[in-house]
Amino acid sequence: MNRLHWHPRATLSDFDGTLLDAAQAAGVAPNRSSDPSNPLTAIPAFLNALGAGLSPIIGTPVNAPDQPDSFFTLTGGTTGAPKVIRRSTSSWLHSIKTLSATLNIGPNARVATLGNLTYSLSLYSAIEALYCGADFHFIRGAEADKRGITHLYATPTQLRVIRQPAPRVTHVITGGGPFDEATAAHVGRIFPNAKVWRFYGAAETSFITLADDATPQKSVGPAFPGGEIAIRDPSGNPLSANTAGEVWLRSPMLFSEYAIGRSASTKWQDTWLSVGEVGHLDPAGNLYLTGRMDRILTIADKSVSLDQLESALITAGAGSAAIVALPDPLRGYVLHGFIEGTAPKPNLLKSLTQLPTLPRLTSGKPDYAALRELIP
Repeated sequence: MNRLHWHPRATLSDFDGTLLDAAQAAGVAPNRSSDPSNPLTAIPAFLNALGAGLSPIIGTPVNAPDQPDSFFTLTGGTTGAPKVIRRSTSSWLHSIKTLSATLNIGPNARVATLGNLTYSLSLYSAIEALYCGADFHFIRGAEADKRGITHLYATPTQLRVIRQPAPRVTHVITGGGPFDEATAAHVGRIFPNAKVWRFYGAAETSFITLADDATPQKSVGPAFPGGEIAIRDPSGNPLSANTAGEVWLRSPMLFSEYAIGRSASTKWQDTWLSVGEVGHLDPAGNLYLTGRMDRILTIADKSVSLDQLESALITAGAGSAAIVALPDPLRGYVLHGFIEGTAPKPNLLKSLTQLPTLPRLTSGKPDYAALRELIP
């Protein structure tokens, strides 16, 4: 049976430290839609709903039929309301069983995240820990050492703002944004005893790659165990190593369907899925990303990756960065940048605006629609 459940030894602690154990969780009524602001109710209601044959979601209610051993999560989104996807419990169980063995997540682990519960990675990390019998904590950045956290799930943006050293953390699992050399150095100082695991993935795909300190720095790593990666040209033909093209994935971790919304970038070809990324594989099978296809623009007859521009600003010193493109009849597009911190303005940008904090979606990604309104 592909059933996610709460391990008898697992506990869940909220931001304020309030703790819930397995016996208390069993008494929470199943709920098809729960409030993400109350994890101590939402997570057990979610798991108990799965046990009752419902298809639950934490957050926005979904008017879609129940299917046994399936549930809904939100995509991260970038420019508007996030989409809702359905996935099977078996798709997450594959990830959980692989990572728990690789990262030693079990009854002796204390796992934490800093994310909002509507973000699929935050929900995944909680479900993984509770399934494996670990203690799971929702924390603020300065609390990792205070709570004795051993495994921390966080985006690179979240990691960059943590200033309190946490020597008891043994594993940092990060993805959802650029992990440049400056970020790596910062993480090394704050978590001196931690092995860093970098992943690349999406809500629709779950984990696509998994990288560690043996992986080339600019690569997002080889295919996650059980998955396959192929690089194809626009006609769907496979490309050789070191040749850039569209990234395709075949994996037991793929989503089932969109329940609310659609993405023009998401395409199926038989059992293979693409979410619109461009990259290449090296001869060893490590994946290098160029950026999303819908964020590679032609400007003055040259291809420009907005994702790579953002990464370059972070490498140059910005804490976070976002690039907004506006149509231009002469050049094709005019680019405006926004950063936290400081960095030199690249020649490709018409403007570069410093903000105390970038506006963000609940997923933690920049809110490009809000930034467009701030263009000078």
